[in-house]
Amino acid sequence: MKKISIFLSFLFLILIFNNLTVHSLDNRNLNHSTNEASSGYILTINNGSLGGLYEESTEVHIFADPKFPLGLIFDKWVGNIETIKDINSSHTTLTMPNSNISINATYKQMPVFDMKKEWFEGILFYHCIPENCKGLIFLFHGGGEKFWFTHDGGKAKLWPELHVEKKIFCIDAVSREYGVIALQSHRKLFRREYSLYLPTVINPDIKNVKKLINEFKSRNLIDDSTAIYGLGFSFGGAFSPKVAFACDFNATAIYCMGHKEFPILNPNYDIPTIWFLGEDDFYKNVNNRAKFYYTILKNRGIDAELYENSKSPIYPDRFLRINVINPEFTKEDSENIFNSLKAEGYIDKNHYLTMNPFISTEWIDSIPSEYIAYVDGGISRELYHACAGHNFFNEYNQVLFDFFEKY
Repeated sequence: MKKISIFLSFLFLILIFNNLTVHSLDNRNLNHSTNEASSGYILTINNGSLGGLYEESTEVHIFADPKFPLGLIFDKWVGNIETIKDINSSHTTLTMPNSNISINATYKQMPVFDMKKEWFEGILFYHCIPENCKGLIFLFHGGGEKFWFTHDGGKAKLWPELHVEKKIFCIDAVSREYGVIALQSHRKLFRREYSLYLPTVINPDIKNVKKLINEFKSRNLIDDSTAIYGLGFSFGGAFSPKVAFACDFNATAIYCMGHKEFPILNPNYDIPTIWFLGEDDFYKNVNNRAKFYYTILKNRGIDAELYENSKSPIYPDRFLRINVINPEFTKEDSENIFNSLKAEGYIDKNHYLTMNPFISTEWIDSIPSEYIAYVDGGISRELYHACAGHNFFNEYNQVLFDFFEKY
């Protein structure tokens, strides 16, 4: 009887997943960046990488150059943009037409970005709220990143200072007139995770969110009409729907998590929810579980969307994004790191990783000693990003903000 029950459960999941709409940038079966085609058409990229000679219909990853030290952030692609998947994303793909084309990455002025560290009634948080704030986004950190235990700012400090992709997100959000608050979990020891299992009325992390909302209203930085959203990565992604439901947020976003969103099983859960997953996320079968929760909401008539980020190439300027946390990091530095990894065989001829940086750490030995300080917050994060693993990413920022703006 137990075997029959397991079989029926498995069959039910198959039927559910067959009806999923999953969006991705998947194009790994095609030539991306080797530029080894003997014939084809020329792709010229100004202010970006991976231009070259490509055959018609080839799907090509394109990347805009990061220019944070110049006070500039990516705006959009212009030029022959007809086949670009998302002109508003600094990393996206295009389909090569049967002609030479030229595209140009354009930029806009960075906003005044200063995420202040503050303690309020024992709550540690970072915040940056622009004038005319159109919405407030609470940012919830992950749980098991042991390296960050040593930092005095806790894991919340990842968002404004220590993590390349998370800081880029915060800057992008503020440039769109959203306020951001990175909240440290109440736990000071062990994994520093948010409380998932305590009831709402006694949950200290939910109480802290409510306190901060009231405090920012009292400072006249937001008011009762301000939309409030949740966004969590990993364990914070599991906490995000819980606090969104308890505090009646307008919507919530979940990155790289799908195994502990228990509030979604509550038949009264009605929060618009969007998932962003890494297609090769190793962590506890999160992707299949996220799709299960997503399907529950869709069947219930609740607005839900789900996207998967696919693998992407490593190229000489890939690590230049580190200059968002250290303006002195240069193009030459990025190229040195790239060349070191490639020389040791960690990058193949198509510019894809030959190893999983989550599982193997031998690649660290190939990094020149002067760059070891960048391994945790920058280099490793870009490698995790490239292998579409358990890592925060910015490819779908426009999608996220379009979703939030509906609510």
